[in-house]
Amino acid sequence: MLPFVAGKFSYFNLVLAAYFSELAEAVLPVLDESALEVFDLLRVGLRYLQRSPASLRALTKFESNLCRRIGIGGPPLEALEHYCGYLPRSRATAFRALRVRRGTL
Repeated sequence: MLPFVAGKFSYFNLVLAAYFSELAEAVLPVLDESALEVFDLLRVGLRYLQRSPASLRALTKFESNLCRRIGIGGPPLEALEHYCGYLPRSRATAFRALRVRRGTL
């Protein structure tokens, strides 16, 4: 496994890494036995961001995979918000930054 080196991240990768981490933290208090699944997914997400540019696809794929791993169904964004009681503010920041990067704003 690659060591985590934040200095090699672009701004976009760092913003998305922050969201991944905060979302994992948001679901952990609700979990009992799936904590290892969440940690493993976070490790996979951070490793991906060390090798590849951040994207909206990576954001939504992380959310979908998190829902699958903790066993919740429905549209991922709504399901996670319902499950945690909120979504981390860093999601809006990441989403906005990645849309600007993609030129869709």
